[in-house]
Amino acid sequence: MFQSKKGQHHTILTCYDDRIDAIVDEEVRRIRQQGGEINAKDIIRPPGGVHLFTGRSDCRQAFYALLSSCADIVKSSVVHFWPHTNCQHCGRYHPEKIGTNAHSDLRYHLRSAEKVLAGAIAHFSSTPEQMPALDVRVILTIDQRIVTIDEAHALLPHVPEHGHHGTPCLGHGHAHPSEHRSGVHSPMA
Repeated sequence: MFQSKKGQHHTILTCYDDRIDAIVDEEVRRIRQQGGEINAKDIIRPPGGVHLFTGRSDCRQAFYALLSSCADIVKSSVVHFWPHTNCQHCGRYHPEKIGTNAHSDLRYHLRSAEKVLAGAIAHFSSTPEQMPALDVRVILTIDQRIVTIDEAHALLPHVPEHGHHGTPCLGHGHAHPSEHRSGVHSPMA
């Protein structure tokens, strides 16, 4: 689970999709309980979330401008990027990337999370802004769980390969999502 420090200012970028409201609300509560600062305006939820800014090469400049603004203007000390599986935006605008089953859907969002993390690190390495801590996780929409990049890699072999888009990632025989702890992939924290 991501551990916030007292006084850290947080910004979240995730999707508009109301199916992930409970997870986002829970994470915001956790940040506040740990002494982190986050306001309604710090939670950015356009349709497509991370994918709106990174799904196509011509959109990435907006993503990097957003990163710089979060660091320079907002003074965010932690930026959270949470793409989510079974994303309606991706289903409409990137169907060639998400595939037709749950296995490829999780694989796509995992690759996206890894690219977002690498892109953010590369961006801050080439700018004068102080790099905030980066919390990049994947929300499993149907399972109602948020997982780290490492946890998502561990799930891939267990995700039904021939399930339809939107099949739960946690199949029969796996622990209930509430029995798993959320974590952070934050090499720069």
